[in-house]
This record gives sequence, C-alpha cells and structure tokens, in this order.
Amino acid sequence: MKKTLVKLLALFGMVLLAASMAACDNGSSDDGDSAGLAYTSTGAGSTATGGTVYSGSMTVDSTAYTTLTMQGDSSSGTAVLSGSGASISGSYARAVAASAATTAYSGSYTITFRFGTITVTFSGSIVTLVSGSVTASGSGTLAVQASGGTGGTSSKTVTTVFVKMDAGTFSMGCSADYDETVHSVTLTRDFWICDHEVTQAEYKAVMGTNPSSCTGDESRPVEQVNWYDALVYCNRLSQQEGRTPCYTISGSTDPADWGAVPTSDNATWIGVACDFDTNGYRLPTEAEWEYAARAGDTTTGTRTWSGTSSESSLGSYAWYSANRGGSTTHPVKDKQPNAKGLYDMSGNVHEWCWDGWTGSGGYGSDAVTDPTGWTCSSRVVRGGSCWDYANNCAVSTRLNSVPGARDYSFGFRVCRSAQ
Repeated sequence: MKKTLVKLLALFGMVLLAASMAACDNGSSDDGDSAGLAYTSTGAGSTATGGTVYSGSMTVDSTAYTTLTMQGDSSSGTAVLSGSGASISGSYARAVAASAATTAYSGSYTITFRFGTITVTFSGSIVTLVSGSVTASGSGTLAVQASGGTGGTSSKTVTTVFVKMDAGTFSMGCSADYDETVHSVTLTRDFWICDHEVTQAEYKAVMGTNPSSCTGDESRPVEQVNWYDALVYCNRLSQQEGRTPCYTISGSTDPADWGAVPTSDNATWIGVACDFDTNGYRLPTEAEWEYAARAGDTTTGTRTWSGTSSESSLGSYAWYSANRGGSTTHPVKDKQPNAKGLYDMSGNVHEWCWDGWTGSGGYGSDAVTDPTGWTCSSRVVRGGSCWDYANNCAVSTRLNSVPGARDYSFGFRVCRSAQ
C-alpha cells in the first residue's frame, strides 16, 4: 500500500493556512538569521496514477501562498509552489521500511521570497497507511536557516509618494446597480493623495502602536482602526511635519485635547470640523476618492475597478477574494497601480472616507460641487478588501460603517489639499 505525503509538509516546517474570514492568521517566528517557524499541518492526500498527490494552501512567515502540490510516490519526488512572491525548489528522498508501516523522508528545499530565501532541511516518518485517500494533521516547530534575508518577520521598504490630482469634473457612480446614481461632480481644489494605504509601520511611527490583526509584515496596511483613529493620525502626522492640522474637535486641533478615542457613536467627535484649505493631512472625501481611483476612467454603465475595467485582469491590480491566498492582508504596492500611480484602491483593505453616509443611491442625479456627504454618524468606506468579491472592489461601490468600528478589513489612506 502506498503512503500519503500529507504529513511531509509538517516535516519541513510549512504553515498550512486554514483560511477563515474570522481573523487574520499571523503565523509565528522570531527575528534573526535562524528562526523557529511554528506550524500546523492539515490537509488531504490521495493515491493516483503516478503517485501520491498532496495539495492545499499555506502560510510561511505570516505570508499566504496558494496551491502547494507535492507529488511522487517512488524513491524521490518534487514540490511545486504557486502563489504571489515565492518560488520553491528541491527534492525529497523516500525509504519504505520493511514492515511497510513506516515511510521515512528526508531532503532539503530552498524557498525564495521577496525578502530573501530560506533553506529548510526536513526528515521524519509518516506512519499513516493510505488506501484510496486519507486526511491527516500534525503540529510542531522546526528550525530553519536563512540566507539573503531573515527567517523571521521581515518587511519591505515602502516609499511614500503623493500623487497630485488636478481639480476637474467627472461622472461619479455606476448605472449597473444600486451603488450610486451616475451624476456630475466638480472638484474645485487640487489635492495630493498618497499612492498607498497607510502601512502598519507608518501608523506605529505616528501613533506609537500597531493595532492590526494581520501582523508579521509592517508593510501591510494598518487595520483595526476606526474613523476616529484616522482623524487622530492625520492631525498628529500634520503636527509632526509642521503642517496646519485639518481637524478641529471642541475648538482644538491637538488630539491630546480630544480625550480617549471613542469606540461607538460620539456626538462630540462626530461634530468634528474639517478645514479643507489648510495644508494638513486628512481623509479624502468620497468624491475625491472615486476621482483618484478612476484615474480618468469614464466607465459608468458597467462596473470598473481601479486600474482596469475588466474583471478578468483584476488580479493584477487588486488583492480580493479570488486571489488573496489566505486569511490575511498583503503588503502595499505589490500589485500594479492605476493610471495615476495609485496602488490598492481596489481591494486589500476598505478605506475610510470623510463623508457621512448618504444612503444607497448616493447624491442623486443632480450635479454637485465639492460634496462632503450628510451630517450623520455612519461614514463611507470605499474600495473593498481582500475578503470581498470583485463587485465590492469596484470604484463606484459604496459601503458604510459606524465610525467607532474597528475591523481587520478597515484601513485608510491620507490626502492633503494642494497649496
């Protein structure tokens, strides 16, 4: 009888991801030239013509990769890894004990990631017999050596670029569904918008903490931040850079005077005033956000996304449910930008906007100038996330949330009025 390769993954320290929308899977490792990668292994193997095949999803160093397939049931075999930003090479040797109750495996794999490579040496025994198919699981820790990078938490360097959006008029919305009635919007102010979502590293540098669930790489977008948190971040960043803060609460622009950040509706904080004529950082209005996301795309009869009007090519521009590869966000600026050089405006994390929610249908069909939404507690979020289907990542799709909500899919990006 042939033996399954199901537990072989555990032997060389991979982390198999049990994908879940309930929370981010963060993995576990220590910084340094060598690291202990905590792992769990669950999956299924089956005997087939040509050998035993294992396939599943996995996470290594807190980053998700999809479709790991190992095959070969003779004296040696190979592994194939497909996913984002990683490749695998190597082989294993297999020796069947005389009792046919135990199969011993040993070998070495080199896995190349965007931040370097790790070489994993594995050995061990699989004692599960297979007849047709089997499921198995295991857990433990395996030491690995790293070269050309680190075997622990690693983040890429993110360069901050602000893209200037000139004042103009555009058609906002989409007639394909209820998202928003198509209407003409005129923006009278030039503004600068960041080319990426605020990262965990950037947030921590300003706020002193990283509240995110999807940790392990601080070039991922910050999440678990509510609308009020974003206001505090914007004013603090403005203060750090010597800019004039935009937001005023109870007569003060200093967040130190505002008190604790609320986690529910708060009339004082909801009454915040925004001075759009200062040079400080702020959240984009909903209209500014869509104007930047469209980047000149005039499609209004069908859904369109930031960077493409074709759903078939969306995976090149966005992390969304079809390609996220696990229950986690991804580093910013890993996908292609839109025509203005803006990244992740579709997918990865939802982005808070300044506007109060105007209800489904948006602003109606009348032409408007510099709209900022209604005065209400609920706030607009745009862009969809890596947990959303393509429809929710369209540039016209409108969602909303109470301002005190902190969620693993909620982040933001900043902009500032041009002076």
